Amino acid sequence: MADLFELLVKGGIIMVPIGLASLLGVAVVLERIWSLREDRIYPRGLLERVRETLLKKGPRAADQLVDNDDSSLGRLLHAALERTHLPPTELRARVEERGRREAQIIGRHIETVGVLAAVSPLLGLLGTVTGMISVFRQVTAEAGVRGVNPSLLASGIWEALVTTAAGLSVGIPLYLAYRLLAGRADNLVAQLETDAQEFCDLLGDAPGRPEVEA
Repeated sequence: MADLFELLVKGGIIMVPIGLASLLGVAVVLERIWSLREDRIYPRGLLERVRETLLKKGPRAADQLVDNDDSSLGRLLHAALERTHLPPTELRARVEERGRREAQIIGRHIETVGVLAAVSPLLGLLGTVTGMISVFRQVTAEAGVRGVNPSLLASGIWEALVTTAAGLSVGIPLYLAYRLLAGRADNLVAQLETDAQEFCDLLGDAPGRPEVEA
């Protein structure tokens, strides 16, 4: 542990933003993993229960199943069921609007992970460049007195490269997490869109549907 701390210290001030990017990235990834759980987005069996109730008892009874449901699917179904009095075109427009809001909720903060994944290696490269500048400035200053010291040059380059290694160590895992989270979010949004369209079609055949407003 002491060796690791010493290594981080040798990386210089640029290790601070790299460390902050790492902490923020891990926090966002964990939050998104928690938020994209199945029961938060797409509770198992909810759609089937609502469909069955809709066809047997009508929209009002079906809406009671999702009225207080806090999942993305529940909110989307509620948006459709509470507007069954609207013409089909307007109903779809309202449901699509609700769907866009749910897509924003599902994809929230994921781009932050992507940005951190891209910036971390660049910060590491910046640390290496500034470190190399410092090393060669020191070598140049001492070269006129005692000549070039190879050990000093090698030590300085080694320390300068620490930031590149740190930046890549943060950026690569965050990029993989970003791609996994983005893929899961896209799949969830696509599934919600498909089910919302099918559910709007199903509403037209539901018993007890109020008369459509002119």
